[in-house]
Order: sequence, then C-alpha cells, then structure tokens
Amino acid sequence: MCRAGTLRLERNSFYVAAIAAEAPYGAGKQPIVAQARRGRQPPARGLTVADRTTSVCRMPATLRYRADDLRRFAHNLLLRAGLDQSMAADVAAVLVDADLLGHSTHGLHLLGPYLREIEAGTMTRSGAPGIASQSAASQLWDGRRLPGPWLVLRASEAAAGLAREHGTGTVVIRRSHHIACLAAYLKRATDAGLMMILSCSDSSAGTMMSASWPMDSSPALTCLANCSTSGDATRTRLPSPLRCRL
Repeated sequence: MCRAGTLRLERNSFYVAAIAAEAPYGAGKQPIVAQARRGRQPPARGLTVADRTTSVCRMPATLRYRADDLRRFAHNLLLRAGLDQSMAADVAAVLVDADLLGHSTHGLHLLGPYLREIEAGTMTRSGAPGIASQSAASQLWDGRRLPGPWLVLRASEAAAGLAREHGTGTVVIRRSHHIACLAAYLKRATDAGLMMILSCSDSSAGTMMSASWPMDSSPALTCLANCSTSGDATRTRLPSPLRCRL
C-alpha cells in the first residue's frame, strides 16, 4: 500500500511511490526505514499525476532501503541540481529524519518539489543569511531564500550559543525557503541538553509549532501543525506532491 506521494528519481523513467519509516527514531540498531514500489512510468499522454501515482503503486516489486542510503541518494540529487555541499547534506538529513519520525508528507516526499525550486532559481543554491538586527540574546536573519532545513540548523546553533551565554537565545528568520518537518530538528537540541521551541508562520499554510526538552530517560518531543499539507490531507486533496507555498 502506498503511504506517501510520488518522488521522481529519474526524469520520465523511474518513480518511488512510498517512503515510510519502519523503525522508531533513535533505535539502537541501523533501521531499515523505507518501503517503495518501483516501475516504469506509464505513457504521459492523458494521465494526471494522480493517475501515474496509482499506476506505479500497483507494481508488485517492493524495495527496501536503509536510512544512510536514502540520505546519500537525496544528497547526490541535490548536489547534481547545484545546491552547495553542506546545504545538500543538511537538507537530505532533515528529510530522511522526518520520514523516520513518521511525517511522510514532509520527508523525501518534498525532494522532487525542492529540486524543481532549485532548477527554477526560487531556492538559493549557496551563500549565507544576513543579520538584519540583533541584541544580546536575539537575532533577526534575512534568509535570502536559502534552503530552509540548512537555515534552521544554523539558526539553532546560533540560538544555542546565545542560550549558553545568556540563559536564552532567539533567532528569527525572514525570507526562508520551506523548512520541511519541524519535529525533525527537536532531538538535536535535547541531545545538547537544551530546550527548544520552534515555530513557523505562513499566510498560505497557517502556523505550526514544535517543542522539545530533555528528560531523565528520553526527551519529550511535541509538534503541533495547522497546515493544509499535513496528514491525510496531502494524499486526498493534492494533485501534485506539494501545494503548500514554497
């Protein structure tokens, strides 16, 4: 059964139609994390994206991939599209982490749309954010349409540094590209012994918030989303992999 949208691997020839986590995030052994159905793309004439997805999902062969292989696969595609080396690595890692957490709508499902954004020039391929203003414990960044996962990871590092010095740290990013799954960033903060609150607002997708804090046995992670692309809404309402504005 296909649980996520179509991801194009090779133009007009090969599709992966499902990416689904098979083991909990943080499991002790290297999990086998993805399930996919493979097949030749049916003739394009007269078929919608949904038709192609359905046709691919009916193919009998099932392939399984390890998380590291999927990260490497996504990283290589992003590099070939022209994204900076470190940015490609961070985007790939965040997308696969989202799938491991079960957020398949914001995992590798987004890789195809991201590649199209890079190709169209609407995602900046390299560079650094600008600091528009700052105070002792806060900063406002101009994201310059750089990849959202890379920006959030850099902002998290900056906020952590501020928190260690001042007890709290806040970084706000404007003009960021799509940041993918909010929950995928949380464990990085708790692994460093920090509490994290991450929120995102978009006029077309609503407001989302996530938070995490360390605990004795395992960290507490929570994510609240009010987005047209969350959950089953993506599979039932969207004719293409992504409608949420990028």
